[in-house]
Amino acid sequence: MWKATVVRSWNEAETGGPVAGNAGMEYTVDEDDATLASLGLTRQEVDETLDYMNARANIVPNRAARLHVDQWGTPTGRIRRPVLTMHYKHDGMAFVTNESYYKALIEGAGNGHRLVQTYVNGPAGHCSFTPDQYRSVLGAMESWLNTGVAPDASFFPATKGFNLTFSPGRWIF
Repeated sequence: MWKATVVRSWNEAETGGPVAGNAGMEYTVDEDDATLASLGLTRQEVDETLDYMNARANIVPNRAARLHVDQWGTPTGRIRRPVLTMHYKHDGMAFVTNESYYKALIEGAGNGHRLVQTYVNGPAGHCSFTPDQYRSVLGAMESWLNTGVAPDASFFPATKGFNLTFSPGRWIF
């Protein structure tokens, strides 16, 4: 929610208006009463919430704000320098499948040789990497920048929690 609220408000303040809109949107729920009850909701509660949301379906994005976000906030895959990512397999905030989408963008732009992605085991969490994991990726990046050779598996040992066989799967969105 932090990105959906705080970061979005920063974007809107910086760019002069809403970056997204809902004008003309009609919010509906198709689930039956039994399904809603299993979620702890009544049909009346859902209908009242939908009425509230639909009464506010009038937000029109600011064109300049939208263009700014499109230019500066939309990944293209056109990277010019090496990029090394480290991601928890069970990150509940930044879905690990985002890595699949990012890789596809970069490869689609012909820059796959500039990307190395690493994955770490561990408890569910967001960016709770160990000092050893940070040292490993920083050492790998320093080597890559100094030699021009992308780091191999030896930089990311399983003894430090790296998982060299993990694949994040298809992007979920």
